[in-house]
Amino acid sequence: MCQKLSTLIQQVYEEKLNAKSAELKQLQYQINPHFLYNCFFLTYRMAMMHDEDGVIKLTKHLGNYYQFVTRSSSDDVPLIKELNHVKEYIEIQSVRFNNRIFVKIEELPKVFDNLLVPRLILQPVIENAYSHGLKNKVKNGIINISFSQKKNVFSISVEDNGNELTSEILMALEDKLLFIDNSDEITGLLNVQRRLKIKYGELGGISVSRGELGGLKITEKIILEES
Repeated sequence: MCQKLSTLIQQVYEEKLNAKSAELKQLQYQINPHFLYNCFFLTYRMAMMHDEDGVIKLTKHLGNYYQFVTRSSSDDVPLIKELNHVKEYIEIQSVRFNNRIFVKIEELPKVFDNLLVPRLILQPVIENAYSHGLKNKVKNGIINISFSQKKNVFSISVEDNGNELTSEILMALEDKLLFIDNSDEITGLLNVQRRLKIKYGELGGISVSRGELGGLKITEKIILEES
């Protein structure tokens, strides 16, 4: 009986690992193609205007961005690499949106540089702010990225000052994140939520609220090991 129980536990563990890997690949495959199309069109326009410096800058960031997104060697990466990838994404968006959205990134405490986290857990959250929270901001858009720790929970918060958030939208998003196993919808946020739950259990994952800036605040909770 003990041997069968041990085998069953191992099977469940392997199924969770396979599910996490599948979720990552699913997220990689669903990276918004419109983002790439828009970047190509922007590069074309810059080239037509003979903005050589702009073309060089944009294509450099695009190359680094897709190198990270398409790399499949490891599901987990040091947090500092995940953050550097987000900075590449923000640089691209700053060109696309002509700096009408300002992003402030709090300095990551050095002790967390090498904290291993699931890859691609930050960019979909920030992309949500650009695509939904700030989609109608013509100027003075703000995205704040901050870090905090309380006991063995390390949190990453992404907050925007968009005016699109209603109580109904917030409640609907809370329900989707709570009942992810019953949802057939595939979005970046739900994908990240599933992978965080698989890795960290019920204490980990995404929570949403209305932030101090008036827009949506998304907090990702990462459970730290005892050591």
